Amino acid sequence: MNNNNHKLGLVLEGGGARGAYHIGVLHALFEAGYKFDGIGGTSIGAVNGVMIAQGKFDECAEMWKSLEFSSFFNVENDYASNLASGKIDSDTIKYFFKFFKDSVKSSGVDTSKMLKMLKDNIDEDLLRNSGCDFGVMTVSLTDRRPKPIFIDEMPKGMVADYVMASASFPGFKVTVVEDKAFIDGGLYDNMPINMMIDRGFIDIVAIETKSDSTKRKTREMPAHIHYITPSFKPGRVMDFSQQSKMISVSIGYIDTIKILRGYIGKRYCIDASAHTPFGYGFADMSQELHVKISSIIAAPFTNVEGLCVSMCKAFKLDNVNIDGIIIEILERVAVAMDINKLKIYKLDQFILTIANLLSCEVAKTDFNSKYMQELLIVQSVIADRFIDSIV
Repeated sequence: MNNNNHKLGLVLEGGGARGAYHIGVLHALFEAGYKFDGIGGTSIGAVNGVMIAQGKFDECAEMWKSLEFSSFFNVENDYASNLASGKIDSDTIKYFFKFFKDSVKSSGVDTSKMLKMLKDNIDEDLLRNSGCDFGVMTVSLTDRRPKPIFIDEMPKGMVADYVMASASFPGFKVTVVEDKAFIDGGLYDNMPINMMIDRGFIDIVAIETKSDSTKRKTREMPAHIHYITPSFKPGRVMDFSQQSKMISVSIGYIDTIKILRGYIGKRYCIDASAHTPFGYGFADMSQELHVKISSIIAAPFTNVEGLCVSMCKAFKLDNVNIDGIIIEILERVAVAMDINKLKIYKLDQFILTIANLLSCEVAKTDFNSKYMQELLIVQSVIADRFIDSIV
């Protein structure tokens, strides 16, 4: 991503409570000095987007801290929490049976509470004078077609209504704006990049939520799309519990720091900035180590390149260099050990964190398993790399 005078667009994918991920990503981007000239979003992406377009990021982040299921709907939080977490007892079933039965009679779940929250947080004068373009994706049931709409097309006093239209999930009451009925834009395009391309943006940051809703294929044209994707799925769509939201925020922040600072790791955020120009040091380890790794996977050792091919075959890895392979195996072991993903690790700190748990992990693992091979490789790497610091 280039932070220069070129117009930079932001697209926020829908995803319910996973919209907390946007907050972590944007925290890191704003901390690094990024500014956006235009913002497009669908559903919760539209809700977050209208706050950001007003320059209200801090207020948006604070809003997320207090958001609960009952912030949007007339539902008791205890039952909502049970539903979101999957802890559904007979009382919860009875409660929601009645809730949905009443909602069907009323032509959908009442969203008046959510609309009020939007109106309380949208200052139209501030938005229209912010210098930041803003648009949402929704679907017109009246016209039977998608309806991308930008701020200059929204009549005065109607911005909150159009944001609500973008977030009118199936099962909610249909939102009526200017005598037309609308439903959630995620039914057509949950990541409205094309809408921003049509608006003239060719440099776009697109923040995903790993939503299963429809996403249109990006048009083939000279646009530079920079995707920021959760390294692991952030929470459930309707889980607005404090713990789930804070985890999503943390994932977003760490994923973005990894991109901005060039840190490594697929599952973890690893600062390998102290590495040599030739890699992270694994190729420079002793030949005895390379021979030992070959014996662990029962492959003859010829050279490091041959060892890479054998390891990729043994562990079903992409054919990369020895540095990438060792990092991948370290991460696999760390995941199995349930080592905290919501941290930024220095490379040696990451390896030593694994080292501190290694003996217990080896003791409880089937000796003939592939995982044991990974553990033995990690054990060998640690012994070779820290021969002077590990007793």
